[in-house]
Amino acid sequence: MKQVDFARERRWWNAKAPKEEQEMFDEAVNRALRWRVIDKNLDGIKTIFDVGAGTGIFSIPLSKRGFQVTHLDFSPAMLDAARKKSAELANITFVEANAVDLSRFQDRSFDLVLNTDGAISFCGSEAEQALRESCRVTGKKLIVTVTNRICTIPS
Repeated sequence: MKQVDFARERRWWNAKAPKEEQEMFDEAVNRALRWRVIDKNLDGIKTIFDVGAGTGIFSIPLSKRGFQVTHLDFSPAMLDAARKKSAELANITFVEANAVDLSRFQDRSFDLVLNTDGAISFCGSEAEQALRESCRVTGKKLIVTVTNRICTIPS
């Protein structure tokens, strides 16, 4: 598998940030399906780690519902957008980092870890490491979704 160029990926995500929440193609359906799974897995959960959280599609509403949320993304533009949307919330923490290296967090640090699409799907050759790290920091439950980028990777 081709080695991923994280600098290129970061530029791509930074450029995408202003349009991230626009409902394109089947994204509304995908998000609704993810919410169904998330909602079914919140019993007994206090801390949530949203890996590749983007502009806060899941992390901000979960924070508003009272969960202690850690929002991780490696795109500064995505993080800036999320911070602006959640300025009044005290129970959300923002972290700029790559999903392949979560070494700043201890094993089983979070009750629920969300890794919905980007953080694994865009890691290319490092996808297995990103998944391994999400598993390591999961205390109770891990929800993972991935996207096949085969048709979107430029040659």
